[in-house]
Amino acid sequence: MITRQESVEEELANLGFVVHHENQGDFGALRRKDDPTQGIGRPDQKTYDRLGDLTIRYIQDQMANKLGLVEVEIPDDEELGPSDSKAAKCKIFTTRDFIDPSVRKRKKSALVLIQGTG
Repeated sequence: MITRQESVEEELANLGFVVHHENQGDFGALRRKDDPTQGIGRPDQKTYDRLGDLTIRYIQDQMANKLGLVEVEIPDDEELGPSDSKAAKCKIFTTRDFIDPSVRKRKKSALVLIQGTG
């Protein structure tokens, strides 16, 4: 599991991969470290699963750092009762104004993007 202190790029490099940027400012593509023109190929299952975890973390970091979105975990602990301590939680990303209560009262709609599995 990756902690926030660990760099996704360092973890990818340790596995032999890199996020390759064709153009300045793009989000990049996952490539082999020894040959950035090549994709990931067919790694073993453990490496494939690790790459999936790292890719999710990379995308979440990009949403926060490049797009300025705010990571929020739902449901909020304040919304949970004592018996809900093991309730499932989910990370969502919002614009800063969405989490501001004064803005939420004025705006009547929001765009919600939901990533599924598979």
